[in-house]
Amino acid sequence: MAEQFVIFSIGPENYGLDVTMVSSIERILPITRMPYAEDFVIGVMNLRGDIIPVIDMHRRLGMDEIEDTETSRIIIIQYKDYVVGLKVDAVSNVTYFDTDKIQPFDEISSADRNQYFDRVIYDGDDMILIPDMPRLLNISED
Repeated sequence: MAEQFVIFSIGPENYGLDVTMVSSIERILPITRMPYAEDFVIGVMNLRGDIIPVIDMHRRLGMDEIEDTETSRIIIIQYKDYVVGLKVDAVSNVTYFDTDKIQPFDEISSADRNQYFDRVIYDGDDMILIPDMPRLLNISED
């Protein structure tokens, strides 16, 4: 049995999203700032007539922000009733992983950002973190 993931990077680290959550992967579009939004929400973007909030993953994970590059992307995800853009440094590929490589995430260090992950994929020497979407998006699981 295998699961398919969209693999992306933020800084030197690799992350993965279940492909069924990903609606599209977009180049960086103009973003309109939103007053009174959470500090990790950098604003909203207009994507083909839909207004979508955008989360800067550097801010969300407490990392230093960097300038956008040619490889920067916004991954549009749908989780339950939420549609959100995640601004990342690069999207590398879409790939399958055997379920035996996907394990529960144990806190590797005491970094605050560890609270946002619930699974990890060990692929050779690489480690790919899988976000816990309710925690990442700051929504309750009612």
